[in-house]
Amino acid sequence: MSRTTVVAIAVVLLAAGCGAQGEVVNNRPAMTESQALARIAQLVDGTVSVIQPKPHLELYRPSLDSRPCSASGEGGPEDGVVISRGYYLNGVPKEQLKEVSEKIRLYWEQQGHVIETASETGINIGARSRPDDFIMALFRTNENVLGVGITSTCVLAQKTPRPSDG
Repeated sequence: MSRTTVVAIAVVLLAAGCGAQGEVVNNRPAMTESQALARIAQLVDGTVSVIQPKPHLELYRPSLDSRPCSASGEGGPEDGVVISRGYYLNGVPKEQLKEVSEKIRLYWEQQGHVIETASETGINIGARSRPDDFIMALFRTNENVLGVGITSTCVLAQKTPRPSDG
């Protein structure tokens, strides 16, 4: 299975795991799409901050697509979307994957995030961010590259087109 296939599966699992709704005020998500993107960036930056030397983030381009909340199983208003981003963490030596995963897990726990699942090796981890309940995943590809994926809860969609992330 290729690295792209593994990341695609991880992103699908993140999306499929969307069950909890984000905070809703007056039947509308309390967070906007741009706020969700900023929060995802904050979660990713914090995650990679514990890795030394810092890995090179390679965006998994298919993760740039947002989905309507109804397509994710979250329900929510018609103008709501779920945002996901996935990145390869290039530059982490194969022999350090377990150690790096342990550092990330510890960091997530120290930040108050909830670890929901971990593989027997401890390298693949599923979690929920606090206080906003974003789904977070750390995974290893078949090529022994770590990846991180973050998926928002249902958020209010932008009304104007946004440039793609790079």
